[in-house]
Amino acid sequence: MLVGLQPVLVYMSKVDGKFNFSPISVNFLTEIAKVIFAIVMLLLQRKLPSPKFMVEVVLADINATIPSSETASTTPEETPSANSAPVDGSA
Repeated sequence: MLVGLQPVLVYMSKVDGKFNFSPISVNFLTEIAKVIFAIVMLLLQRKLPSPKFMVEVVLADINATIPSSETASTTPEETPSANSAPVDGSA
């Protein structure tokens, strides 16, 4: 915020239409301060551990039919495919 106010503050600091300092130096020092701030922020970001986000995707079939209690209670022993012989015939 102060960086955005820099030109306004420099303009308001005129005394009798003159600056008591070099406005070019103020602009240069502001740019140097921004570069130093950016470097410090990058170094701090590098040292902090990055959060490890785990994303879990769940797909749901909204139009799926709910199995009735008769088909849901069927055990594998009751299904005809559970007692079938292996395909290669080695059993």
